[in-house]
Amino acid sequence: MDADEAAPVGAGDYVVRDGEDAHCLAARCGVTVQALMEHPDNREVAEAREAGVLLPGDRLTLPAPPSADLRVAPGQSHRFSATVPPHVVQLELRSGGQTHPAERYTAEVDGRRIEGMIGSDGMVTIPVRPSTRTIVLTVHEQWDDFEHDHVMHLRVGGLDPVSATTGVQARLQHLRFFPGRVDGELGPRTRDAVRRFQAAHGMEATGNVCEATRQRLLDEHGH
Repeated sequence: MDADEAAPVGAGDYVVRDGEDAHCLAARCGVTVQALMEHPDNREVAEAREAGVLLPGDRLTLPAPPSADLRVAPGQSHRFSATVPPHVVQLELRSGGQTHPAERYTAEVDGRRIEGMIGSDGMVTIPVRPSTRTIVLTVHEQWDDFEHDHVMHLRVGGLDPVSATTGVQARLQHLRFFPGRVDGELGPRTRDAVRRFQAAHGMEATGNVCEATRQRLLDEHGH
């Protein structure tokens, strides 16, 4: 039997839009994610969501940015600086079900070009801004007699909670079980992808999106 489908929660004035998560909203308010989610008005959302992943339609109370009592001298110019907490996107790359070989990659982020090597654990860490919405990641795969560029277009902040069908589909897609479009419909292609995922991880292949399947998806996907 399928677990209950997620629905928007919360009673705040701000309605979460598609592509927004707790990290970008906290940065917009000038507070930490912890401060945002621990606001008394946001308790219901905090209890229903994990890792800052929000569902479009969730309602939050956005706290006022912290104020500072700064003293300045008249008739002079002053320079102020602010420290923005670092933000990163971490990816675990796999090839044929195994950790991806340590090869070169290039990431295009906010007009910047970042080059690096995939770690021995298959991990890639890309520094981003809170406002970053897209990353173009190119893995330069080296074969014996030629090089192949594998290009991935990543949408930052577009992942829904695993309690939503769209969140299930997206995670199955990332793990190469679901080749279809993320549309929120539990149709035959999604059911088949769920069955193949369940079978691959020693679960009963029912095709039902039960709580155990959602939790296993979280474990395998990372969040």
